Amino acid sequence: MGARVSREDYEWVYTEEPHATRRKEIMAKYPQIKKLMRPDPNLKYKVLFLVTLQILAMSVISSQSWMVVFLMAYVFGGTINHSLNLAIHEIAHNLAFGHSRPLANRILGMIANLPIGVPISVSFKKYHLEHHRYQGDEKKDVDIPSDFEGRMFNRTFSKLIWVILQPYFYAFRPLFIRPMPVSTLEIVNFIVQVTFDVLVYKYFGIKAIFYFIQGTFLGTGLHPLSGHFISEHYMFIKGQETYSYYGPLNLLTFNVGYHNEHHDFPSIPGCRLPEVKKIAPEYYDNLPHYDSWVKVIYDFITDPEIGPYSRVRRNIKESDEKKIDYCFSNGFEECHLFDPQILQDLGFEDEKCASYKPEILNKTQKEGDYNSLNLLSERFQLMKSQPNLYYTVVIEDTVTNQVVGSATLVKEMHFIRQCASRGRIEDVVVNSSYQGKQLGKLLVDVLTLLSKKVGCYKVSLECLDKMVPFYSKFGYVKEEGQNYMCRRYIPK
Repeated sequence: MGARVSREDYEWVYTEEPHATRRKEIMAKYPQIKKLMRPDPNLKYKVLFLVTLQILAMSVISSQSWMVVFLMAYVFGGTINHSLNLAIHEIAHNLAFGHSRPLANRILGMIANLPIGVPISVSFKKYHLEHHRYQGDEKKDVDIPSDFEGRMFNRTFSKLIWVILQPYFYAFRPLFIRPMPVSTLEIVNFIVQVTFDVLVYKYFGIKAIFYFIQGTFLGTGLHPLSGHFISEHYMFIKGQETYSYYGPLNLLTFNVGYHNEHHDFPSIPGCRLPEVKKIAPEYYDNLPHYDSWVKVIYDFITDPEIGPYSRVRRNIKESDEKKIDYCFSNGFEECHLFDPQILQDLGFEDEKCASYKPEILNKTQKEGDYNSLNLLSERFQLMKSQPNLYYTVVIEDTVTNQVVGSATLVKEMHFIRQCASRGRIEDVVVNSSYQGKQLGKLLVDVLTLLSKKVGCYKVSLECLDKMVPFYSKFGYVKEEGQNYMCRRYIPK
């Protein structure tokens, strides 16, 4: 069985993950890095090329012996399917078509999913974004092995088995650790994938199906490319929770090896991550990194100090308390009025949202004049003390670290309609310097979808006559017989 792993628990820390702080520092020092934050125009062509290669391989595989099929599934098919898995990773960040075309990204993700054989694209996105947002969190980061894995696979031989079975743990761990409701797009992903698999079986036979599906599990198990699963976050050096790899296999994996750079700037596609390191070398050159994924796998299996427990983990309650204590005193820490996870769960692809074109609201919004930070802090804490009633969302310019847009959804609780809730959208504000960037549309879209998500039976807003055409784009209508009247105590 080999030597027993000395570590019997995770590396528990009570500090924030390092990437947000480093991102702010780099953005302040090198604002030109923002120019890298745009989609990869070639990603869709790379995906289509790899999918076509796998489909063409079926005509060769179906007539070969089982031994040849197995070898091809590991060497050729497994490598391509692993690359497609990492293409899906890129697409999950909307790096194929940008954030303004989420449905196009999801469709491309389903296409990349086809040769993989099992539907993963849509489900991967919702869990992976949590891994970025809550890196190391004991409840929300399902990238971290479970306690069962840490206890069971704690010797050299059992760690070898764990590496071989790693894709199965990645597939099923979220279902046990953090199950989520199945979305409409996940159902579509499942139907598309099963239909493709049935057609492959019908026209190319069982060997083609084996080549696809088994190639996926072989290629993401004990395979050279799978070294990135371990190299990214397993703590080979105490206190270091993210590592980059700068070897040649990045050419086959969309530069996923540039993992510190990726977590610092997840909106930059893999093809441009080397430029991040080139622009800000003082932030990356001295960080521990790897040059061989094969050696990473070997060291993980044979080193008695490394095992599934070798991950940094955080207690979310401790982190939240620290944020609340310092969010206003420091002036730049994040402090959440409500759980931001709910925004990640909004289905922009599933709902009727406004169309995004170059034209945008041309009204110049005026920013609020808050002269007292203490007054603002007191109001924030008062609103936060009444959970699930106030949902304020903001847009931040990460170059200047300034809030440039804001809007609030107020959830009113009523006795009527069997104690239903009504939503009101208030205070839609966009900095005048940022007009023409569709930020007003984004704010209203988010809060409209959010009102439905939090259970409002209807949502309303008040606006000037000339703004009616703008809000009509989101499905808002002037209901006949309804009038808005007010009695104002403070003049405009």
